[in-house]
Amino acid sequence: MESEGSEVEHLKASHAAAVICVVLSAAGVRVCAGDEGGSESAIGWLRAALGDPGRADVVLVTLNATGDEDLVPLFVAASKSADKRKRLFAASALGQLGGPAAFAALREQLLNDSVMAIRAEALTHLLDNEAADADLLAAAIGMGDERVRCIAAGAVVHKNPNAAAAEVLERLSRSREASISGPARLSLLGMGRKEQLTAMGKMMGHAETPNSVVRMLLLLIAREKIAAAAPLAESVIGSKRPLHIRVVAARAATAVAPEASRIVFESIRNSPNMIYRVSLLRILAGRKDAGAYLAAIAKSKLPVGVLGRFEQARLGQPDAVDLTTRVQEAMRLGHPVVVNYILNRAIEDAESLGAKADFYTPAVLRYIASVDADAVRLGPQHRLAARLAAWLVDLGTPRAMAGIRKILTGRYSAVTRAAAAGVLGAKNKRACQLARGLLKSPYQELASDAALTLGHFGDPAAEEYFRRILSREGGYSINEMTVASWYLLKIHKRSKTAAEELAASVK
Repeated sequence: MESEGSEVEHLKASHAAAVICVVLSAAGVRVCAGDEGGSESAIGWLRAALGDPGRADVVLVTLNATGDEDLVPLFVAASKSADKRKRLFAASALGQLGGPAAFAALREQLLNDSVMAIRAEALTHLLDNEAADADLLAAAIGMGDERVRCIAAGAVVHKNPNAAAAEVLERLSRSREASISGPARLSLLGMGRKEQLTAMGKMMGHAETPNSVVRMLLLLIAREKIAAAAPLAESVIGSKRPLHIRVVAARAATAVAPEASRIVFESIRNSPNMIYRVSLLRILAGRKDAGAYLAAIAKSKLPVGVLGRFEQARLGQPDAVDLTTRVQEAMRLGHPVVVNYILNRAIEDAESLGAKADFYTPAVLRYIASVDADAVRLGPQHRLAARLAAWLVDLGTPRAMAGIRKILTGRYSAVTRAAAAGVLGAKNKRACQLARGLLKSPYQELASDAALTLGHFGDPAAEEYFRRILSREGGYSINEMTVASWYLLKIHKRSKTAAEELAASVK
């Protein structure tokens, strides 16, 4: 099983049909008198589906895509399943959801699961959430699996270097598997064992070393702030590795190398690839010593110059002009990489500035309105427009909300559909204000997105919609059944207790 991404259409990816309807016939469930709101039928269908090997995996993936913290008990149960695939998926889901119960289940997996790959997954998520103490790491170092021991020893070295961890790393550094010896050697390098630099240079420079391993090592350099490894990251930036690996190398270099800004700037100037240039510019703009380099980019004739001028304005440099002007200048290019860059900056600024980030709003609304309105299928530009719409709803300023409302109430088109998908992806409960108006839309896709939005927030306005779904039969997907049932439980404030009840159905 694979976990869902965090795109604004995180639910639509798995249930793209026009209307969410639930088939209850397969489970022998019907909405009956006395089942107010159909919540008993909903939990009955989910119970039957989770107990069915042919449907359980899809149900778990779909529920996980909602990102609902109430689901923790269900994934705790999955972490103890007899099916190792379920246990591995549960480790990822629990790592994303977090919380004491999730971390306790991950610790249990680390210490007792029979599959070492699951133990490694559990340990990785515990470390990512800073939920692994010294005793747990010591226990992991003593395990028989090289990968688990390497992860644990590296974490110990980062937190509190000791001889026991170093001894484990020394043994692991002699492994024939690069994914084991590489991290071990890097951790030793971080402890001051400079003799490891030569061996690591050969490994990362060798054409036969997989890109996945090089990427993992670069991420380790950045995460553990291994300053002695700066030359390794710099060498990858200038290598023939794929662009996405070289971008990761630039991030690693900027985390540890004093001269990283100059190196990144030169790479921007010398590369003909727009995607690579934009990716590196974002890295460069986050450096305290980036001012002179940004000025040079802003004054240049490089295609990325428009973003250099935007960053100058954003950082309030002496030659900067009004930010709104610079945002509009960049957005007018319409290049998806540039628009995505602006969106990511808008998200960051909204987190730090709140409503003051409203200066992005006019250009964002203009871009959403500019995408192909007559498209039958939503393409990349529409998905980007949906992400921008979600940002506007999350920002929630009067201008942003009024702009999205105007699009949603305008002529039905691909633009309207993209905006509705954005409302579905928003995290701000203000999305319900917009969704209520769409719930009775004659266009089924808009009504579906509205119902999903309201269901996500447990808004009672969608209750009648889901009750009608549970009273019907038809050929609809497991994903649709799952989401409709779960959101009806949320509307009736039964999701927490339902997750505990349903845990017993996971096999």
